[in-house]
Amino acid sequence: MKQNFLTTFIVLLAFPVMLMAQSNPQYNEEQLALRTDLFNFLKEEGFMPEIDTDGDVKFKYEGKPYYISVSDTDENPLYVVLYRYFGYPDEYNVETVVMATKTLNMRKGIKVLCFDKSFRIGAELFVRNAEPVKAVFYKLVHLINGVSSDFMDACEKVSGSPQASASSV
Repeated sequence: MKQNFLTTFIVLLAFPVMLMAQSNPQYNEEQLALRTDLFNFLKEEGFMPEIDTDGDVKFKYEGKPYYISVSDTDENPLYVVLYRYFGYPDEYNVETVVMATKTLNMRKGIKVLCFDKSFRIGAELFVRNAEPVKAVFYKLVHLINGVSSDFMDACEKVSGSPQASASSV
């Protein structure tokens, strides 16, 4: 009886660790070094970064959560995305959101991805090391925030409904 309990206890403890391992990317040395360098940059800038369950670096800027993702498949150059999620008002249907997304993605250096009840705005970069990301970090954060307003304006133009402000997710 004790052995069955012990076996069950060990399996229950190991299960969350196994799930985390499945969701965490398998970085090579160069990708891990890039993520670590970006993590350390955020710490030096006064942020309190953490690694989330997907392996992305999560931090808050002006109280809003942002993420930095380093691709575990791209190697030379490395692929980095700085992004943030936003919610959009219920009065906008999926067609409106998709049309607004297409409009912005054609003319912005930042990519907008839409989901059921939210959209993600991200700046995508191919780099050899963290220096280019560090050099444009604050500019990209401000661009992401500006595009959220542009997104809501584009939704308004597509749907003809009054503008509502984007809410953070």
